[in-house]
Amino acid sequence: MKKLTFLFAFSLLVSSCGKLSIDPDKDDSGGAASGSKITGTMTATIDGKSWKAKTLSFGGLFATVTMAGKIDDENIISLEFNETKLQTGKSYKFDPNNLEENLIATLVVQTGGKILFAKAGTFTFKKYKRNSVIEGELNAVLTNFIDADIELEDCKFSMEYK
Repeated sequence: MKKLTFLFAFSLLVSSCGKLSIDPDKDDSGGAASGSKITGTMTATIDGKSWKAKTLSFGGLFATVTMAGKIDDENIISLEFNETKLQTGKSYKFDPNNLEENLIATLVVQTGGKILFAKAGTFTFKKYKRNSVIEGELNAVLTNFIDADIELEDCKFSMEYK
């Protein structure tokens, strides 16, 4: 558990330095070419309730990439992964025992006043080009190691810089 917590904290620190955060309705003020915009969606079902992001972001520094959807500061889905071995169409697992094989991926979901992590589940990228396009889906069992686990189901994301 200590290794997983350290890995998450370290990767969050490194990736936040180069993360592109863009509101779909506003111009990008840093990161991509001047005047570029992000378009797309992220939708999911969390604990049986529909969820749809209002703001989207993706990008990263070096090989670590963070992709996130956000309704507000209390409702966020964030996936961080290492792109060096990424293959589109391949299914990856949230598995702390095989981190390297599964892109060292970390899923963090904030909802209902809780911060939750993926305990199990899968994710797949249908399209990916660094800081240009990302599309895929994920499903996970989420836990905060205190309360009952909840389900993140049918999370679909599609983002592109224009």
